[in-house]
Amino acid sequence: MVVTRNPAQRVAKTILFWLVIYGILVGVSAVVRLPGSDWVHHWQPRFEIDAYPPWVELLLFLLPGLPFLSGLTLTALLLALRLRRANHWHILAAFSAMPLFWTLWLGQIDAVPLLGLISLPWGLPLVLLKPQVAIWYVWSWWRKRPDRWLIALGGVAFLASTFFIWGWWPGRFSLPAAYRTVYDLSAWRIHWILGVAALLGALWEPDPDRAMALGALAAPYIQGASYFVLLPALARLSGWPLLVVWLTSWAGTAALFFGDAARPLAALFPLALWAALRWTSNRRPFLANAQVDGARQAYDTKTV
Repeated sequence: MVVTRNPAQRVAKTILFWLVIYGILVGVSAVVRLPGSDWVHHWQPRFEIDAYPPWVELLLFLLPGLPFLSGLTLTALLLALRLRRANHWHILAAFSAMPLFWTLWLGQIDAVPLLGLISLPWGLPLVLLKPQVAIWYVWSWWRKRPDRWLIALGGVAFLASTFFIWGWWPGRFSLPAAYRTVYDLSAWRIHWILGVAALLGALWEPDPDRAMALGALAAPYIQGASYFVLLPALARLSGWPLLVVWLTSWAGTAALFFGDAARPLAALFPLALWAALRWTSNRRPFLANAQVDGARQAYDTKTV
C-alpha cells in the first residue's frame, strides 16, 4: 500500500518543529544574557529608528525582549544552514564566527534580512528592513528569475502600500549615529576607488553569495554585525578555504589590541569569502563534491 504524505500536514509539522527550536533558544538566551547594547539603547526605547523603514515597528512589536531577538538570531542561522545542507563543520564554523557574536552582543536585527532571503520573493519586506548586504543577494537572484518583472511589480506595489500607510516616510529618514565614524567598515571610507570597484563587482557578479560579499564592501554604511547574513555561505566551503575565511571573521578583534586603526581589518571577512567562493567555483569541474556545492548555493526549502 502506498502512503501519501499530506503536504499541509508536512508544512504544519515543519513550522511546529522550528517554533519549538525557537522557544528553546529563547529560553537559553534568557539564561545566558548578553549586554545587547543596541537593543537596550536603540531598539527597545525606539531611539533613532527613523534610520529604518517604518514597518520595523511591527517587528519590534513581535519581539518583547532581548531573549526573543537573540533566539530569533540563532534560529535563523540554524535554519539557513539547514536549507544550505550544511554539515557539522559548517555549523561549527558559522556558530563560532565573529559576526554571530557581534550580532548577539549588540542585540541587532540582522537575522531579519536573513529570514527574508530564506523566504524570497515574499521575504523582500524583511530584507528591506536592513538591506546593506542582503539586497545584493536579491539583486543577483532577481536577474536570473524568469518572473523577475512580476516580482519587481510586487515590490513596487508593496512600497506604494507603505506610502499609503505611513505617508512619505523617506522624508523622515535619518542617518545612523555611527555613520562615517570608526565603526563604519565601508570601502568608501578607505578610498573611493575601492568603493567603486566593490560596487561594480557586486552589480555584475552572477553568483548571489559572491555579489553579497562584494556588496558588503560597497555599502555606503555598514558595521560588522551586518556580516551575519554572509555566514550561511560558509556551507559552500570546505578544508583550508573554510578555515581561512573563518579566521578572517575574527580579524576585527585586532582593534582590541591596536586601537581604531585596526577596525577596517574586519572587512577582510567578506573579501576572503568572495575570494574563497570564487576559487572554489573555478575549481568546481575538478571537485568530487561539485553537485553538493551547487546545491548549497541557494536556500532549498525541500530540505527543512
